[in-house]
Amino acid sequence: MLYRPHTMFFDPEGNLYVPDRGNFAVHVYDREGAFLLRIGSQGSGPGEIVSLADAFLNEAGEVVVIDNRNLRRSFFSLAGEFLRSERLEMYEGTVIPGRPGMSPTVPGEYLRATNRDVLRNYGVLLQGDSPTGDSLLDLVEVVNAEGDILRSWCELIENDDFRVAVLLNRISLAYRPDGTVAVVYTYSPEITLYDYRTGELEMVITRETAFLPKEATLELEHSVSADGSTAVERWVPKADKISLSAAFDPEGRLWVLTRLLDQEASEVAESEGEWEGVLRLEIYGTDGDLQAAVPVDGRASVIIFDPFGDLWILDAVESNTARRYSVIWP
Repeated sequence: MLYRPHTMFFDPEGNLYVPDRGNFAVHVYDREGAFLLRIGSQGSGPGEIVSLADAFLNEAGEVVVIDNRNLRRSFFSLAGEFLRSERLEMYEGTVIPGRPGMSPTVPGEYLRATNRDVLRNYGVLLQGDSPTGDSLLDLVEVVNAEGDILRSWCELIENDDFRVAVLLNRISLAYRPDGTVAVVYTYSPEITLYDYRTGELEMVITRETAFLPKEATLELEHSVSADGSTAVERWVPKADKISLSAAFDPEGRLWVLTRLLDQEASEVAESEGEWEGVLRLEIYGTDGDLQAAVPVDGRASVIIFDPFGDLWILDAVESNTARRYSVIWP
């Protein structure tokens, strides 16, 4: 049923919501995996979606869908009824709201990573021109329900090639109920923890990776259509993703979905379809110490905890499957 899922979130009852770009909808399931309903459909009319950039549950208990192609934010009830829409002035970043019923974030505030389009504009800074706003200088933003930036922190990593800088500034975010935000870098073994309200740096965790990652670069690739009529050039990232996703469990431990194979080995796994040993869950205590490392089957891409403390793992690459796990801590 899922085609291109890319994230997950929950309502207070623990029902699972999966935004699915390929199906232009948000699919809803109960905790046992039974399908409940579909929110949205393809199109440009009221309640329809063309480009599902993200979705989340707001403080009013409404499902909010950000549609970048239609340049609007659509609101639905938990029963799937279309309520209204608001126009977007620009593409929005990924919103990671506090989890309903268990996260004491300030009402009406949401945490998000600076979006890719803004990061591309980071090249303006490197060329010595004036930035278009202070948010260009920071990687993490706190916004209100309308997407207005309330405060921001975590400076962007600089690089002489802004396209490489875009890679270096890819992150996953996780929020802990005590007000700590974890910034986990995709292409770096570094994890930084910040105070949610002040933006002050609390801790830096530098991990020993299971492989030596390649330095992030971009290579210009040329391709020609089958009939030879069209030639295409594109910049392709050449770097090893280290961290794919992160989440805090109810006890405050940080879980990080981590790759174990370097790029060459991953390409072999891709061609042969053998992914055993590619990923593991690294679990860090509140002092930043590595407490456990658990192998993960398949090609997981997103992890999240539901309101009852169970871990959900989404494979958005190969099987398009979400799995629920009980966490038993010795």
